[in-house]
Amino acid sequence: MVDLAFSPDGDLLASAGTDGTLRIWDTTLGQERLVIGSGQSGIISVAFSPDGTRLATAVEDGTVKVWDIATDPFDAQLSLVIGTRSYEVEFSPDGRFLATTGSALATHIWDAASGQKQLSLYGHKAVALDLAFTPDGTKLVTVGQDNTARVWDLSPTDEYLTFDGGGTFSPDGRYLATINAAGAAQIRDSVTGQPLFTISDPDAQFRFTAYSPDGDYLATFDERNRVKVWQITSGKEIFSSAPQTLRRYDLVFTLDGNRLAASDAGGKVNIWDITTGETIYVLAGSTWTVTVIDFSPDGSQLATTDWTGAAKVWDMTSGELQLNWVGDKEDGRIMGIDFSPDGQRLAFSDDSGKATILDMTTGEPILILKGSTGIANLAFSHDGTKLATLGFDNTVQIWEAATGKLLQILTIPDSDGLIYTGIAFSPDDGRLAISDLETKTTYIFMLAVEELVRLAQSRLTRPLTTAECQQYLRVPECPVRP
Repeated sequence: MVDLAFSPDGDLLASAGTDGTLRIWDTTLGQERLVIGSGQSGIISVAFSPDGTRLATAVEDGTVKVWDIATDPFDAQLSLVIGTRSYEVEFSPDGRFLATTGSALATHIWDAASGQKQLSLYGHKAVALDLAFTPDGTKLVTVGQDNTARVWDLSPTDEYLTFDGGGTFSPDGRYLATINAAGAAQIRDSVTGQPLFTISDPDAQFRFTAYSPDGDYLATFDERNRVKVWQITSGKEIFSSAPQTLRRYDLVFTLDGNRLAASDAGGKVNIWDITTGETIYVLAGSTWTVTVIDFSPDGSQLATTDWTGAAKVWDMTSGELQLNWVGDKEDGRIMGIDFSPDGQRLAFSDDSGKATILDMTTGEPILILKGSTGIANLAFSHDGTKLATLGFDNTVQIWEAATGKLLQILTIPDSDGLIYTGIAFSPDDGRLAISDLETKTTYIFMLAVEELVRLAQSRLTRPLTTAECQQYLRVPECPVRP
């Protein structure tokens, strides 16, 4: 006897034997109720379904059977062929799926009714000998002979792309600007990730990029803290500031593309007219590093944050300070700031885990969102209905901007303890870019199922069959291709 399993009500006990027999015992009477098998291959594992109507068995010969135990005699409803020696079988908490392990180092998830394979999990370097679902069925734990335990996320995942280089979407969403390991800016196709243009400076490596609103120009600052503007398709430099010793932190264009602002570690913000190369203002409202800046959509205001924890709003006609927001004592240092698309609201996040949305008419907070950890940055969607916050734990929370309702949570995979700071919606709000400027890594998350379907269809060399649509897309019929 190698495995035992009680039925959910405790009335039955199933035992698995190396002689190939499955024995069912009545625990109330203490009597053997049924014996099945005595085949040549031993039964390694048994598991009851949560409702107690089915029993699954895993056999040495690589088969898994699901028995209907409501019938007399028991009827084998389903027979799965694993292909290699089977080691463990387990039902999901809702009884819809079956997880199996085998000697091929893969764990498979099956539809317990149809027998269709739903998912294959690879990662163990030796056989997985045990497995268990979490009570909510969203995760699976496997334990292998390689002395590792792995936790797998089984919830529907959002497809993402990974690029080398901190990422900035072009205004039309078609391109993404990244910085490669050599310090050059690469313009990539945002769907495929393929590089299209490269802009480089032989004198220094770039640290940051920002698109002009028309998508024709790219602003950069480099390791010498010079701010430059480049014509993308030609790579021609059209503007350059003088180098300085103080580190630059952020870059942003006005909506008309004529002005460019850059912050630095000395508490100053330079604003240039890039059509003439002249300095318009030097804002000096702090002796601390100005970390994040953002123009209002009409360019009439500039919001800044610094390491004192204050958020300031400046009038771009006069250069005067309009608003100086200082939070409560328990509020942390402000990390991110963003105007809503209509300019009526200003959102900022802090390292205590709060995101605050101010009414720009009254200067008063209208909504406070509480994240699970400190919030490194945030961004409004382009339609203004959502606000995405990026936590220190590398989870992204997407909120309804009007009510504060939490709509979606995304997790950055394989973050290895890094704290990502860049966040931006694509112009159509269907994707979200998350980037880390130090390691020059960017993830692109697909936020809508329709977007995933379109991406999958664009990569197919043939139409999906109905069975494949049911298996991979979880829909009864295949979507109609445009």
